[in-house]
Amino acid sequence: LYTKYSGYEIKFESHNPDILDNNGRIIAQPDQTTSVSYTITVTKDGVSESVTLSSMIKGLYVDR
Repeated sequence: LYTKYSGYEIKFESHNPDILDNNGRIIAQPDQTTSVSYTITVTKDGVSESVTLSSMIKGLYVDR
């Protein structure tokens, strides 16, 4: 996988850095279920494409 994309730069940017870090890891569970969003940008040879996605993070105080 790494050799297939060795010429690409991949950047992950969290829009909720208090919950989701810039590596895509949940770093804090919110009290209530919360939508988080992030942008992934792929660059090769000076050409970039980005996509913004979102996920729901289950809150601490939600019935299981």
